Amino acid sequence: MFESKIDGHRLILSRTSGQTCLYTRHNNDCTRQYLELNEITLDDIILDGEVAATDERGLVDDHGALFSA
Repeated sequence: MFESKIDGHRLILSRTSGQTCLYTRHNNDCTRQYLELNEITLDDIILDGEVAATDERGLVDDHGALFSA
């Protein structure tokens, strides 16, 4: 198994009763920083993952682009 290394922002996404909340691994609320993640239609879920910036070709962009957005 191979998993490529992606530099990004690790987040925990929780969605219950239509309400989305995003937290960092240090439990800081960052829901307002990633408003596009409010569009997730699944409900009653918890996701643990990495948010990464991509360029116009869909390739992972540099880490700086993620935090400058």
